[in-house]
Amino acid sequence: MNQDLSPAASARGQDTTTTTNTTNETEKKTVLYPIKQDGKYGYIDRSGKLIIKPNFEEAQEYKEGRALIKKNGKYGFIDVKGSMVVEAKFDTAHSFSEDRALVGTNKKYGFIDESGAEVISPRFRNAYDFSEELTVVQYDVKYGYIDKNGKEAISPRFMYASNFLEGYACVVFEQGIAGYINKKGETVLNIETFPDDTDIFPCTSFVDGVAFIKKLDNNQKLKWTLVNIEGKQVSPLQFDRISTFSEGLAAVSIGEKWGAINKLGNLVIDTKYDYVDSFYEGAAAVNIGEKWGYIDASGKEFIEFKFDNALEFRNGMAKVQEGKKWGYIGLDGKYVWKPTD
Repeated sequence: MNQDLSPAASARGQDTTTTTNTTNETEKKTVLYPIKQDGKYGYIDRSGKLIIKPNFEEAQEYKEGRALIKKNGKYGFIDVKGSMVVEAKFDTAHSFSEDRALVGTNKKYGFIDESGAEVISPRFRNAYDFSEELTVVQYDVKYGYIDKNGKEAISPRFMYASNFLEGYACVVFEQGIAGYINKKGETVLNIETFPDDTDIFPCTSFVDGVAFIKKLDNNQKLKWTLVNIEGKQVSPLQFDRISTFSEGLAAVSIGEKWGAINKLGNLVIDTKYDYVDSFYEGAAAVNIGEKWGYIDASGKEFIEFKFDNALEFRNGMAKVQEGKKWGYIGLDGKYVWKPTD
C-alpha cells in the first residue's frame, strides 16, 4: 500500500546480460507475477510455476512487456524471459507507460524508451508517468506538460497538476483557484480551493465523464461530490474520502465507513467497511477490523476475511498477505502461490 528460469540453462546465462531488443506483442501480453522467496524477488506465471528465479532486491509487475527490478542498489528492466534489457543503473524508476519509463539520476528526472535509450534527458525536479501522450513535469517550482519527445506542450504555470484523462487534467493555479484544463492549456472549469484543505488536489481525474470535487457543505465542512465536465453536481455533497472510478464504481466513505457508488452518485454498496479498494475484474479488496476479504460488484462477500492485507485482482490473481508473507490467490480464493518471504 509484493524452480529455475525456463529454460533453466539459458535463463541463468541471461541474468546479467543486457540486450536491446524492442518489445513484441507476445511479450506485452505475457503475464507474470512478482514473488519474494528467501529475501529475493522472482516471477511466477498464472499457474504458480516459478518462471524467473528470485534474484532481485525489488521487483514490480510487468508493464508493456518490461518489469522494473532493483539489482545491486540500482533500478533497471527485464523482459519476460528474465533478460536484463535496460541496465540497472538508475537511482529511481517507474514502470513503462505509453512506451516511456520515468527514470531518475542525481535527483533529476527524465525518460527512456523500451530499449533503454534516453529520449528525454533528466532535467526535471519531478515528473509523472505518461498518459494520453502527455505528462506532468516540474521545473524549479511550477508544473507544466511535455510530449513524448520532451517538447513543451503546456507552459509551466501551475502550482500542482495531474495527468490527463479523457482529455482533461486537474490543476491548481497560483492564485489559489483550481480547475480543469484541456490539452491546449485552456481552462474549462474553475473550482474554489480552501486554505485549510490538506489535500493537494481538490479534484480528481474524469473517468467515464464524471469526477469528484471538494466543496463546503452547509455546516462549512469540506466534503466531496460528483460532477460532470460542465460542473453540474450529480451526487450529494456528503463524502469524506473518495477514490477514482474503476469498472463503473468508486469507493467512498461517509464518516469512518466505506462503501461504493455508481456514476449516477447512487450508493450501491453500503458504507459498512473500514476500507474498500478499487474494483478490478469484478472484485474489490475490503477491510473489516484487522482482516481483509473480497466483495463483488453487487457487494456480495465471496472470499472470506482472513488476510492481513489484500491487493486488487489482475488477470485472475490477487496478492494477499498472511503475517509477513505474501502469496497469490485466484478468484476462487484458493492459493496459486502460498505465502513466502
